[in-house]
Amino acid sequence: MAHLTGTRVSMFNESFLNDNEHDSNAVLMELDKGLRSAKQGIQCEAIVRFPRLFEKYPFPILINSSFIKLAEFFVSGSNLLRFWVLRVCQQSENHLDKILNIDNFVRRIFMVMHSNDPVARALLLRTLGAVSRVIPEKPQVHHAIRRALDSHDTVEVEAAIYASSCFAAQSSSFAISMCAKISDMIESLQVPVPMKLLLIPVLRHMHHDANTAALVSKLCLELLPKYPAQSFVVAIINTLTQLSSRTLVGVPGQLNVLLDFMEDLRTPVRIQVLRSFNELAGKQSVNAWPKPAIGALISKFNLCKNGAEQFLFLSILLKLSECPLTCQQLLLEHREALLRLCVQCISKLDDYTTATQAMAVLSALAAFGLKKQVTPVDDILDVVNLHMEGVLLCTARRAECTRDLRRVLTFGIRITQANAEFGADFIEMVANTLGDNVVYPPANAQLICEALVGLCEHFQLRKYAFSTAEGLDDGAAMETDEPVPPKVNPLLAQLPLILYKLNKVAGSDDEPEQQLRTVEILSALVCQTTMGCYLPQQVVQCFEICIERVNCWTLYRIARTASRYGHHYVAAHIYSKVSQIVISDHMHYFLVALSQISQAECILNYGLEYAYMRDNYAPTEAPEPLLPLMKRLEMASNLYQQALASMRACSSPQHPCSFQLEYLKIRAQFLQTLHLAVTVKNAQVIVPPPAIAGSLAQNSRDYLQKFGHVTNQLRKLVKALKACEETYARLYKSSFDADNVTLEFLEVAEFQCALLSHIIESICYATPPEPPVFLTTGNHPETRYFAASCQRMEQMQKNLPQELPNAKTISNRHLDVIIALIEIITKTPHCLPRYFFQILQSTQIKLSVSPQPRSASEPVIVQSGSNLVIKVEGVLQHFSKQQKHFRRVDSVQLSLTSQLMTPRPGNELGKMPSNDTVTLNQIVKPQRDFLSGSFLLPISSGGQFQVTLETFVIDEHGITWCTGPKSSMVVRVLDDPTKPAAAPVASTSQAQQSSSFGSMAQFTLYNKHSAPPNNDTLTRVDCDCEHVPLCSINDVQLRFLVPDDLTEVRTLCQEWFPIDYPLSWYEDITSSTRFFALAAVYNLAIIGLIVAEIKPYRNVNKEDKGILPDSMGRSADVGYILSLGVHRSHRRNGIGSLLLDALMNHLTTVERHAVKAIFLHTLTTNQPAIFFYEKRRFTLHSFLPYYYNIRGKGKDGFTYVTYINGGHPPWTLLYPFTICLYYHFKHYASKLRHTGSLCVWVSSRVQHVVRWFYHKLLTRFNVIE
Repeated sequence: MAHLTGTRVSMFNESFLNDNEHDSNAVLMELDKGLRSAKQGIQCEAIVRFPRLFEKYPFPILINSSFIKLAEFFVSGSNLLRFWVLRVCQQSENHLDKILNIDNFVRRIFMVMHSNDPVARALLLRTLGAVSRVIPEKPQVHHAIRRALDSHDTVEVEAAIYASSCFAAQSSSFAISMCAKISDMIESLQVPVPMKLLLIPVLRHMHHDANTAALVSKLCLELLPKYPAQSFVVAIINTLTQLSSRTLVGVPGQLNVLLDFMEDLRTPVRIQVLRSFNELAGKQSVNAWPKPAIGALISKFNLCKNGAEQFLFLSILLKLSECPLTCQQLLLEHREALLRLCVQCISKLDDYTTATQAMAVLSALAAFGLKKQVTPVDDILDVVNLHMEGVLLCTARRAECTRDLRRVLTFGIRITQANAEFGADFIEMVANTLGDNVVYPPANAQLICEALVGLCEHFQLRKYAFSTAEGLDDGAAMETDEPVPPKVNPLLAQLPLILYKLNKVAGSDDEPEQQLRTVEILSALVCQTTMGCYLPQQVVQCFEICIERVNCWTLYRIARTASRYGHHYVAAHIYSKVSQIVISDHMHYFLVALSQISQAECILNYGLEYAYMRDNYAPTEAPEPLLPLMKRLEMASNLYQQALASMRACSSPQHPCSFQLEYLKIRAQFLQTLHLAVTVKNAQVIVPPPAIAGSLAQNSRDYLQKFGHVTNQLRKLVKALKACEETYARLYKSSFDADNVTLEFLEVAEFQCALLSHIIESICYATPPEPPVFLTTGNHPETRYFAASCQRMEQMQKNLPQELPNAKTISNRHLDVIIALIEIITKTPHCLPRYFFQILQSTQIKLSVSPQPRSASEPVIVQSGSNLVIKVEGVLQHFSKQQKHFRRVDSVQLSLTSQLMTPRPGNELGKMPSNDTVTLNQIVKPQRDFLSGSFLLPISSGGQFQVTLETFVIDEHGITWCTGPKSSMVVRVLDDPTKPAAAPVASTSQAQQSSSFGSMAQFTLYNKHSAPPNNDTLTRVDCDCEHVPLCSINDVQLRFLVPDDLTEVRTLCQEWFPIDYPLSWYEDITSSTRFFALAAVYNLAIIGLIVAEIKPYRNVNKEDKGILPDSMGRSADVGYILSLGVHRSHRRNGIGSLLLDALMNHLTTVERHAVKAIFLHTLTTNQPAIFFYEKRRFTLHSFLPYYYNIRGKGKDGFTYVTYINGGHPPWTLLYPFTICLYYHFKHYASKLRHTGSLCVWVSSRVQHVVRWFYHKLLTRFNVIE
């Protein structure tokens, strides 16, 4: 065991933030254990875990309580703990605005400012700077920073400078007030030089108004001659550049300053000047450049002494060429100078970085000139053609020139997009470079292959661009073969060279792992080049060589690429082989499904089964189909159904494959619809005799009914196609995370269904609707190819006979056109969308909805005649493999639907008009990936309601996506036996809610202490006032009491309750974590509060000892409600129920499972409170004579209790009998109460006697111990 001596065992569960954890309170408890540890190392380990906690659970309540807890450690802990708290603030910058009580946090940590330790004060200043974004206008913090700048301790002054920089960037008032102070410190002789260098960058943030910016610029310009040292000049120039780029007013003057310093002999100064030029050439400030500045800059090129300076100079020119205005000026006024200096840089073959940057400048100018046609650029193209091949060969052979090679290839593709002739020559140049018998570095070889893929994509887009040709003539009306494309991809001529390179790389034995990526790219290049063509046997044999020599993962990627570009024979061949090798059931069924899809597409495209093609593959041209069209559709549909079953087998809760399953369903549905269309031709022979046909047409007033059964079959086909169109549209709306290629593909597929439906409608209806509008032509090769097939369908539509609406016929020619359209659809290779294989972006929304039932099988209980407040909190989680998201979440639409599940009672029917289905919508904007919303749902009296919450995502373009989680619950409304309740009607303001409640999804953890300071506990929920509705329930918030609420809470309690509590009691409930003190706030005023305490059962008072049995009470806790009150003007709005439900939800969590009961005391004369608690399942426990002392007089009280978490009262044999007897007396007394005013008084007296008798009966038979 000696080797374990130095091992430190972590006190934490290392998987405390795993994906299966859903309770933030449990995580917080785990960290709280570490914070309470006596070892400082464990405390630090707990502190550093808080940023991860905030990322996973960004709830404001949790973040607020965590920062308050960290503030306590910051005040009382060591400097090491303060340092880690500082790191938490810096790493949690996105969550700082979720600190609900930021003033309390700042007030606590600010106490360290009075410490005698300068390091502690420095850590405080840096912490304040880290949170400056949420406290920009704190006068005491501004004053502390100003005072710290005068400190004699270097560490504290440096921290003050850091804080000054942070606050100056956030607060204009602070920046203006500190300008003179920093200026004096910089000019002071007592401030050391290193400190002045730290102060100068602070000035860059003082750009909030023009006067301050001008003052700072003047100060910096005055400092330049005073401090000519290199470090000062670099810092001042950088600060001036930052100020100019933000204000834009001083850009011309700053350019003159930079031009003057270009002649400085110090290299670091010139480097900084060039970097400043580069920053001012950005998109925001380039338009502020005066015309002479560009010419003056170009004339300074000879002052660049080395390659690094020349590269920076060319980077400036490259940025200027990105702006159309300055690029046009460069071409028209400075072309000769640019050509001269670029040729000079290219000729330096010892510096390939500068040479490639010069090529990039020329390429950008040439591409702009070719696109905008502002001036001929033949001379620039000649220079590029002259040097492109040499630069390409030199950079491709050197491993250290990978970035330079990428730059050359990128701008070569850029010119290709503007000039096809240059592109053809460039393709030949790159392909010859790839085909040389030279071993290139793997990274460079991959770049060359990727460049060929980019060039191929461009020419494929040109090849399948929409043509403007007119319709086919009569002689070619039934032709279904693809027309000869007007443009040819130049890469087809280089295909033998590409196949040679692919065979060579795949068969290489030298470092095969490094060559796999090149094999994948070359395979994608072959598939993309031959898209829409029949693969020759030479290409298939090349892929078979790859199958024998590469691993399974590479084979899967090759097959995936083949599926995406419509080469289904190769894909089926590879999927079948790989599916027999994998050991995972999930992957096996997934590959089997892909193999079945590819085999189905082989049957559709070639009319041959996959097995037959494998044994008899045609060498050069596609064979003639052996299967008729109906048989092809039938076999393909069956294979798609098998693929759907295999895909279901591979799906799991972790990988549901929802998009794949839905896509296969739609494809199978579409093929079945096409099969129905083929069978329609056989229905043409079922034509009634002319007399009967004419009679049918006359009776139905439908002229086309005289053609018999075929008319109805065609109309049925139209409905089926429209159903496919709608299904594609729904799939599109549910694919928020899909890439742009997939969305374009779904758009084209939807248009194809709509187009075919419209063509058939024009045949079987006298007046068809307007044709569908094609919204996209495809911006990617596979979608452009798919869209080209739709254009061929439109051309085929022109072969329909031109007939008048009242003289239409349905003939063989019409049906032959439909068959020809189906032939076009089936013979066009179906390219599977990328989202079917790859998820490049993932957006998830995790919702927390309250209230929640105590168990999944139980409903949420609501009292009749009340409104149900439903609070929704959610967290957005993003993941992307790309640097840029395809689309982002701008807002979230919450849709709440309540539907009655049970029929209404007979006595409620016909009383008032009521809607059994209520729908409420609201749109919330996420703040730092956190969203919160609430609904006030009107619930009718009686019955059960199904409440469903749906989530819709709205992107930055305002498009609504039907994606997001869906949650539902069952709400049961209890009937009030004492008072008939009318169903509340939803108002307009309730149905159009747009704001949210305070976040109450999670609660702070509390300690268990002794009993409260006194037992004079009252509840004030009077119901004798009239119902006063809230102006807007959206403004109600739930939050915990804070010390600042003491005066307001004391005033309210004195108004509500007849007992005067001591001042210490108010201090305890507003500051101590021992109490659950929750307030309901409306219009910034407290309108209700609840105060409760959790304590061990053994510590309760003697009169309350009989709540739990002795066997349970030894280890159980109880909750004691000290006070519950609601402002008189807001009663009967559910505020009291909301507060009580919040306490109940808090005490029924897993962490509070030890709490078995909740009890309280109330006056026997407080009838509204008694009815309130009895409605909420509180039962009378005991009678307390003279329990209260109110104004010197003794008042009787009751103890009410409810049981939670499996708790129950002490059980005896007579307990059920006494309970039954009590509720019978109570029921008949309530009936008597509703008969008249005198009976109300008698009823109240009877109920009082019943409660007294009930308590005596229980005591007599020892039911209560």
